[in-house]
Amino acid sequence: MIDGGMQEQAAAYALGALDPEHAREFEVSLRIDPALRALVRELRSVTEALAGTAPALEPSAAVKARLL
Repeated sequence: MIDGGMQEQAAAYALGALDPEHAREFEVSLRIDPALRALVRELRSVTEALAGTAPALEPSAAVKARLL
């Protein structure tokens, strides 16, 4: 069973939100825990599916001007 803390880390890892040091530490756990690997695969598939459903938005002229 994966505890709540590891589930949170798995979610952050799947989103690419862990800093490099924490990601490396988490990857050690991934190598030894098949259930954790399965959870990360599932979370990644969900995030990819959600990303594909977001509509593309055109930035306002003001935003474009500030960025450029």
